[in-house]
Amino acid sequence: MCRTILVAFSVLGLVGCVTNPQEAVIAARPSSLPVKNLTNFSESLRCMDRLFLNYGVEGFIITSAGIPDETGSVAAGTKDMLISAIARMSGKSEAFTFVDYDAEQTDVHDLQGLLGFTDDFDIPDYYIRGAITQLDEGVLNRATSASVNYRSDGFVDDEEDIGGSGIIDLGAGFSYAETVSVVSIDLNMGYLSSRKILSGASAQNSIAVAERTIDGGLSGTISKVGLNFNVALNRGEGLHQAVRTLVDLSTIEVLGRLTEVPYWKCLQIEHTNPAVIAETREWFEDMDDDERVEVVQYFLESSGYYAGDVTGELDQQTKDAIGRYQVANDLIADARINFDLYASLLNDDLLFDHFGASKVAKAKPSSAEPAAIDQADLELDLEADSADDGSFELNSELTIWATPSQDAHVYCYYVDTNGRVSRIFPNRFQSNSYLPGGSTVQVPGDEAGFDIHLDHISEEEQIACVASSRELALRLPEAMKQQDLTAIPVATIDDVIDAYRALSPDDLVEARLDVTVR
Repeated sequence: MCRTILVAFSVLGLVGCVTNPQEAVIAARPSSLPVKNLTNFSESLRCMDRLFLNYGVEGFIITSAGIPDETGSVAAGTKDMLISAIARMSGKSEAFTFVDYDAEQTDVHDLQGLLGFTDDFDIPDYYIRGAITQLDEGVLNRATSASVNYRSDGFVDDEEDIGGSGIIDLGAGFSYAETVSVVSIDLNMGYLSSRKILSGASAQNSIAVAERTIDGGLSGTISKVGLNFNVALNRGEGLHQAVRTLVDLSTIEVLGRLTEVPYWKCLQIEHTNPAVIAETREWFEDMDDDERVEVVQYFLESSGYYAGDVTGELDQQTKDAIGRYQVANDLIADARINFDLYASLLNDDLLFDHFGASKVAKAKPSSAEPAAIDQADLELDLEADSADDGSFELNSELTIWATPSQDAHVYCYYVDTNGRVSRIFPNRFQSNSYLPGGSTVQVPGDEAGFDIHLDHISEEEQIACVASSRELALRLPEAMKQQDLTAIPVATIDDVIDAYRALSPDDLVEARLDVTVR
């Protein structure tokens, strides 16, 4: 019988002449815990780090004199905000290294004058400049108030039957006020050696901060390429947190444009957005013919369609690979390099692996050949909360935890008592198959809308997971691309594993867990 998968979507007061030292320590202890500073784009910064890692972007050295407030009204440490944003985007990828150079840090310059420049000093390739260019306070003021009063003369009887007149006087009031301010930031990037500003690596963003007195709330909205980013702000932080949010967003844009990687994925913007199409078309048109061939060869190699060398020559092997990709992705199969092919490759999730095209980072290309990860270096640990003998109780819920030893794409399948196979990860609630090395995914997740309910005694069920440094699921045979949590038309789970192994014979590991229900 099929197992059930349920789907649901410091001032201290001194008293007397003697103070207990122990009590003084307690009194001086801060009442508030430290808080990690997060913005609505914190996850986007981490996403950019993974994106740079997957596309082989590394070794960029940048600096900045800061982001001054040209309005004179917002006193915020924007340079340190910028450094923090860059650091979050370079934690694993090491895409960017920030060299701190500030003429106002006289103490640091004096010390460096004593030491001199050592061999470890890296001269920046690029610099970021910008400013808080606009602050319009109170651009919109709205206030609404209303009141209701009720007055009536009444007749009151008491227990002694003494009549008297009384007055009923009731009142209710309501007031609402909203003030909207607008803050804007401009960021640009330039070559340090020539001080020329890169025309395609800039960002201009504004945030509208609304303060509402009805509930003491504060919120922000950033309009971008037809979308609105709704930003949650703390009332105590006000415009300063709004500025940090703008710095995060603008840094994502300028560094994404500099390296020409699809940064819009980390902002949850569809690649079909007209602004995204226009930008990617500019990238494509700025490349010469040899560069286009080289980029396409890198992309096709990373997605498994091309096994030759990256030469920049449009030979027959490259044309054949282009044709196969075009057929598989519903493009006109003419084996030619055009914008439609480039846009499809650039936005294809198949590129989210360690074979990513470092040539995408046009501003600082790498000629190193991408090296495959040794299968022996990648391991996959699969665990479940079972009894000491490995069995599970009847009518319990099955939960598994999968942990790859290295960054990998993980796919997990469930085999029921009838041998039917269904994919349980990734799923509609946990859609990203990519897991950083050493991280663990729980399936089903705490927020997932389904359970695996063990409602039958059985010794024939199984969980099987595979892991690879490449994204493989999109290249499976069409029959195996069934919706999650539904049966796949295969005879056994081995058929699924074999299909993955055929796509990546040298870079695939598997882990299985027998599910015995007592």
